[in-house]
Amino acid sequence: MERWRQYRQPDIIYRTTTKTDRPRRWRWRLARRFGRRTGIAVGLMGLVWLILWSPVFAIRDVVLAGETTASLENMSNQLLGRNLITLSEGHVYRDFLKAEPSLASLRLTRGFPHQLQIHFERRHPALIWIVGETRWAVDEEGIVFPYDSVTGDGRPPVIDRRAQPAAAGQKIVTADFVRFVQDAGQDIPTLIGGRLRYGEIDETTIHVRFVTEWGWAVILDSTRPLAGQLQNLELVIKDHREQIHEYVDLRLKGWAYLK
Repeated sequence: MERWRQYRQPDIIYRTTTKTDRPRRWRWRLARRFGRRTGIAVGLMGLVWLILWSPVFAIRDVVLAGETTASLENMSNQLLGRNLITLSEGHVYRDFLKAEPSLASLRLTRGFPHQLQIHFERRHPALIWIVGETRWAVDEEGIVFPYDSVTGDGRPPVIDRRAQPAAAGQKIVTADFVRFVQDAGQDIPTLIGGRLRYGEIDETTIHVRFVTEWGWAVILDSTRPLAGQLQNLELVIKDHREQIHEYVDLRLKGWAYLK
């Protein structure tokens, strides 16, 4: 009887776990979990601030390479203080292109933590394209950019009689057409013994007229090989030079028409 009473004592039965202990332990676990997550969030925010807004990765030195101009140098100085990591090559190119329309491409090289190198490539005039009263430069790919008389002199001018509007950065002719006009502009003067005043197109770029210093023209087909057409021109100049008054039409393969 004595042993049964000892077993039924409340302090023995309930001494391991009480109802008041359970909610305290749950709250402690929740606080610890919340503190750990808060610490991670604060750490991530600090890392983002360090990368995006702190002066640790601010640009302090800009090194230029390639084909630079005064306007490109001025734009490069405006990058000082910008974030080295988040700087976008595409955005930089668009901003620099507004200041220097002849810019073809640029490449950014990051030298952590503070140095930025920019390599520039510019467009070079292969043709001078005349639309109305406006002169444009055209590069080897057929892309238009503003005409500069210093770099544009000596290039064969082509008059677009269609008066098709052009804008900087627009591709208006093919690279094959550009090469055709360049080669013709170099070879024809040698064959005729005189200079060319200009080239011109009417409805399409297929047919090109090269007007000589005497006023008569050489008409070529830009879709056919130039060599064969110039061979016919050489024969015409050799045997019928005095009969040319208005033009020599070489567009039909194997034929030459004079007027």
